[in-house]
Amino acid sequence: MTEIREQVLQLLLAGMMAGLFSLLADRVNDLTKGKPASEEQRHEWILAGSCIPAIFLCLLFRSDQAPLIPHLGFIPLTAALLYARVSTAFILTLLTAIGSLLLAPDPDRMAVLIDSGVLLAPAALVFSSRFKQGKPAFKLTVFSVFILAQFALHYITVLTAGDTPDSFSLSEVPVYLGSALFSVLTACLISFMIERALNNRRLRSDLEQTTVRLQLESGKLKAYLEYMPSATAILDRQGNIIHINTTMLEYYRLRIPELHKEDIVGVHFSTLAESDRLQELALSFDKALQGERDTKISKSGPYIYLSSISPIYEPNGEIMEVLYVMQDMTELEMLRSEMGNVERLSLVGQMAAGITHEIRNPMAVVRGFLQLMREKSPVSLDHYYLIVMEELDRANGIINDFLSLAQNRIVEKEDSHLHSLVQELVPLLWADANLRGQSIELKLDDSVPNLYLNPKEIKQLILNLARNGMEAMGDKGMLTILTRTDGEYVELEVRDTGSGIPAERIGKLFEPFYTTKAKGTGLGLSLCKRIVERHHGTIAVHSDEGAGTSFVVRLRRLADYPAAMSELQGSKEA
Repeated sequence: MTEIREQVLQLLLAGMMAGLFSLLADRVNDLTKGKPASEEQRHEWILAGSCIPAIFLCLLFRSDQAPLIPHLGFIPLTAALLYARVSTAFILTLLTAIGSLLLAPDPDRMAVLIDSGVLLAPAALVFSSRFKQGKPAFKLTVFSVFILAQFALHYITVLTAGDTPDSFSLSEVPVYLGSALFSVLTACLISFMIERALNNRRLRSDLEQTTVRLQLESGKLKAYLEYMPSATAILDRQGNIIHINTTMLEYYRLRIPELHKEDIVGVHFSTLAESDRLQELALSFDKALQGERDTKISKSGPYIYLSSISPIYEPNGEIMEVLYVMQDMTELEMLRSEMGNVERLSLVGQMAAGITHEIRNPMAVVRGFLQLMREKSPVSLDHYYLIVMEELDRANGIINDFLSLAQNRIVEKEDSHLHSLVQELVPLLWADANLRGQSIELKLDDSVPNLYLNPKEIKQLILNLARNGMEAMGDKGMLTILTRTDGEYVELEVRDTGSGIPAERIGKLFEPFYTTKAKGTGLGLSLCKRIVERHHGTIAVHSDEGAGTSFVVRLRRLADYPAAMSELQGSKEA
């Protein structure tokens, strides 16, 4: 009976580790959650804290009346050797060896060390990494083998030392075999508790990571839903609004300006729907509850919307909620309409260009016959002929400007100098200026290089800008034509001292047929802009009311002019 009582006491003390570990695992994790130490380190501390009292209590309450019953402190020690890190296992082994030497009654120190289980520590540490990677059944097997090996060492040590009591007989062998069996079961219990704690740790870690990912994805989804340009609302199966984004809120605020999102959530969608669309939305909602997606184009006042109502499914396939999305199609429809107008206007422009081209031929014939009739008519009728011929010339000029604006022809360019073109126009400009009592000032920069230009179009550009400036000035006005270089660009500026242009009109100056003159056609500046664009340049307007206006043309200078000329020659030869 002594052996049985000793065995039960040792089993209870050794098995205490399983209870301590299970009790402390969740409690310590809760208390130290968020602390700098990792969860793996916390389990190391719990394992060590559970092993130390079990080992030392087994040493302290070991009886010398049952020498064949080893102290079972080696069971928690073996668990620490297999589950803990090397540093923790080494410290526990050292503490067990010291405790065994201090507390064990046996004076034979070698027997004490063998009995403590420290001799199996190197093998357990070597096997530890493979043990941790194994499956639960493998771990139980390895743990049991180490426990039985320790029992075998203990029995061999006791029997060879001659310390077996006289009362020992073969009939007591089942008791000692039962001791080994119950020790293995205790080891399995400890292993099970440790494995459960480790699994809980892994599950908790996976759950936390999954929760963080879900929160992150949920935040992304909410951000996408909140700031997407489409108006979006989520409805439950009863038709109550669960969530709306900012775009949908702005849509409702068109009719109810003081509306807030809190006022909408929980309200049935029919409460906020327009009366003329209520039946249509109700039918679409019923279709969504039946698993169908309904898409329609509807009109609300001046706005056109593409609305879509779709079901949202649960993982089991049941319809959980309904998604209502509206896309504002007003601008797109307007753009489609404008594109159609542009196509029609383009066709009309092509027809007009052909018609105006044909009109010039009979006009030339009419003008020729007028000249013949003038020569044969009395001198007193000359002024009538001059008026008719001037109007014909004016009409022909308008036709030429219109054709230049409508045609998108390829411009042939050549090596030209901007100053030469200005100088060719100076006599004509001075003649116009003298008739108006105005002056012209030239400020031409000598550093301006040759450019790749079409001389005819650039002359027309300069002439149009100069005459516009003259017409904008009164008597004694000053027209300034200047040139300068600005990095990779050459600038041509035509400046007048007229009354200036109001800011609200500057943006419309280059629109076709826009004019502020009584007899203007509105084609001059449009033509100037087309000429500059064909030369890959820009034109800008700077004006101060009461101080005058300046038009600045920027043309890119050619850094590799010879290469451009060779390319031009090659294209001509081809």
